[in-house]
Amino acid sequence: MNSEVENINLDDATLEDLKTAFINGRRATKAPKTIAGYKHNIDRFNDFLDEYDMDLRDLDRKSDIVVPLPSLEGGSRLSDLNLLDYYLTWMNDEEDYAESTVRSGFGSLRAFINYLYEKGVIEYNPVNDIKLGDYIDYDSTEQKEEFSESYVAITDEEHKEMLNNVPNPVFRNKLILNILNETGIRRKELAYIEKDEVYLDERRIHIPDVKGAERNVWFSNSLRTNLEIWIDVKRKAYTTSNSKYLFNTTRSERISPKRVGQIVKLAAEDLDTQKTMKTQSGQVRGRISTHSYRHGFAERFLGNNGDIYALKTLLGHSSMSQTEKYLESEKREYLRKQMMDNGF
Repeated sequence: MNSEVENINLDDATLEDLKTAFINGRRATKAPKTIAGYKHNIDRFNDFLDEYDMDLRDLDRKSDIVVPLPSLEGGSRLSDLNLLDYYLTWMNDEEDYAESTVRSGFGSLRAFINYLYEKGVIEYNPVNDIKLGDYIDYDSTEQKEEFSESYVAITDEEHKEMLNNVPNPVFRNKLILNILNETGIRRKELAYIEKDEVYLDERRIHIPDVKGAERNVWFSNSLRTNLEIWIDVKRKAYTTSNSKYLFNTTRSERISPKRVGQIVKLAAEDLDTQKTMKTQSGQVRGRISTHSYRHGFAERFLGNNGDIYALKTLLGHSSMSQTEKYLESEKREYLRKQMMDNGF
């Protein structure tokens, strides 16, 4: 087969053939490390296809694919989007790859699939329907996006309104929003909380080391009551109640980080302030996301004269420079109030 794909459909070529054609066309312009990354990430995608008895032709299908991933709430279902939706869910929730691995894996696969689409090998480009931020905290960890133009801190009023608009199951999903609001933890950290790591008497949650930031956070008396109801009553109604994780679902032992993001997105849909916006990476998403809760927590903490060093620990930041960025927001709010109070 030639290094370029010409007039070939999916019935005429294997994934290995197409991978070879794609890589050979890039050897002259890409570094050896990049080429190795392409090969490794495409091979991993092929492993995923083999595991679930899929093939490359399924890239050309939209919204009518079923892959039985245990982490999907409700079990096997039609894909919300396409085969890439399943693949990224598999990487993130089944195999528990690091977010950097998911990001680089998707980058290589995106280039490969775009190539197949441009060459006419596939008629539908699944990449166009995927937002990486639905699967990982893309552009929202560290300084790159935490304080970009897409920075949004949720307000108390927005949170209260969202509580009245959560999707089913209402009790569980309200509890999830309240934990995000009171603790500022990341959505993946919430998904991995173990039931035995919730200490009701101390009003404390031990946050697992899913992002290199193992720590403790504390919560209010009202949240303690709802956590107790969830653990002792509501949670036991699920067939997966023997799961070690705090938030199990109807048919999965652990809620997925993607589902946590979807709950926030659905709860925010009817907000007057929930408009679409473009992130620093160029992706379009709703104004309010799970990370908006993290920003809101940080701003409230500092607004109540909380210590910046304590905030660094509570947020699980790896460096002080990340946390200090919140001081800029507090300074802007202080100056705004000074102007308003002085007749401007």
